[in-house]
Amino acid sequence: MSQLGAVGVEHEPWGGGMDVALYAAIMRACLASPRIEHSDSGWMIETNHEMMRIARNLRLQPYKTHRLYERRLAPARSARA
Repeated sequence: MSQLGAVGVEHEPWGGGMDVALYAAIMRACLASPRIEHSDSGWMIETNHEMMRIARNLRLQPYKTHRLYERRLAPARSARA
């Protein structure tokens, strides 16, 4: 398995092809290595539309979805009941 801690491109060249070139170079390196059989792109939040676009363009397949739930708790009652 291949893991990268963090990969990114600053906003200035974003969308100008630098992001695609970076991810394509990583993919080529991984595909060329006989030791790498699986790669995980890590957590991507659904609202990060740029990363979701890149994932679609690289034909990445989602295999796990995590959901976060929130529940507001009522204020604690006084112990003097």
